[in-house]
Amino acid sequence: MTSPPNGIAILAALLIAQWPIAPIAGAQQVGDPDYQPEIENPAYDRGQGPVVAIDEGHHNFHTRTGRYAPFARLLEADGYRVRSHRGEVSERSLDGTDILVIVNALHASNVNQWELPTPSAFSDKEIEAIAAFVAGGGSLFLIADHMPFPGAIEALAAKFGARFENGFNAAKTGDGLSLGQVRFKRDTGGIAAHPITDGHGGGGRIDQVTSFTGSAFRLDGDATSAKPLLVLAPGTHTLNPKRAWKFSEETEKKDVSGWLQGAAIEHGEGRVVIFAEAAMFSAQRSGNRRMGMHAEGVGDNQQLARNILRWLGRGQLESAPEPP
Repeated sequence: MTSPPNGIAILAALLIAQWPIAPIAGAQQVGDPDYQPEIENPAYDRGQGPVVAIDEGHHNFHTRTGRYAPFARLLEADGYRVRSHRGEVSERSLDGTDILVIVNALHASNVNQWELPTPSAFSDKEIEAIAAFVAGGGSLFLIADHMPFPGAIEALAAKFGARFENGFNAAKTGDGLSLGQVRFKRDTGGIAAHPITDGHGGGGRIDQVTSFTGSAFRLDGDATSAKPLLVLAPGTHTLNPKRAWKFSEETEKKDVSGWLQGAAIEHGEGRVVIFAEAAMFSAQRSGNRRMGMHAEGVGDNQQLARNILRWLGRGQLESAPEPP
C-alpha cells in the first residue's frame, strides 16, 4: 500500500451499500530506520553475493535510499552487493548487474497526479533492453502496488506474460470488500508450491505472508514457464477508480478470484519475479502503524524476500528434492 502524494485526498473510501469498503485514513509512510534484519545464516558472505541494482531512474515511489532502504539493508545482510540504478535502462547501464529490482515506477506525468491516464514509466527501447537482459541470463524483480503503479509498468510486465489490473485489491470481508491487509496461507491455497515458497536447499519454508492492499495480475495462457506464488482468495475484487483513493458507487469493480499477487517466470536464460504489492518487502511506518516485514503477525515476509533473491540469483533454491 502506498500513501497518496500531496494534493490527493487520503480518505480512502466511501461506505457503499452494494460493496462497502472500510475507510482508511493514511499518513505518508517512510522507511523505518529502526529496522535491522537479523540473519543467522546469510546466503553469501558479506559483500560476496550477486549485484542487485534498485531502480531510481523512473520517479520511483520506493528507492534504495528511501522507502526501500530496509529492503536494501536486508539484502546487504544476506551478502548481496546493492546499488542504485539511475537514469535510463540500457544494455550498457545493466552491465555488471545480476538482478534488477524495479519498485513502483511512474511516468513523469503521474508523479503528483495519481489519476488516469497512467502512461508507461519505461520507453519501448528500455523495455526491449530489460527483456534482452533477462533473456540473456539476468534476473528481474518487478513490483507494482495499487493504481497508478500497475499502469506504469503494464507494458513491461506484459513482456513476461503478466497482465495487470490498474486498480486496488479489495478482499472479501463478510458481505463487503475491504482495502487493507491480505493474508496468504499455504493451507488455504493462497501460497503455491514452488522452490521459492518451499525453500529447498537453504531457504526457509513459507507458510503465511501478508500484503497491504496492492493490485492483481493474471498470467497469459501460453506462459508455461510462469508459476504462481501468491493466489488471491475467492471473492477478491479489484476496484478501478479514475483517481487514486477516490471511490464512489460508479467506481468499476472486477472479480479477480484466483488472480495473483506474486509469480515466478522463466524467460530465456533468465528469471523474473513479479509482485503486485510493495510494502510487504519493506519495513515502513505510517504514523504509529507498521507495514511490511516487521509488522506484527505478518508471517514469513522477510524469509520470502530472501528466498526470492536466492532464486533470482541462482543461489541454492534451484529445485525441489526428488519425492521419496
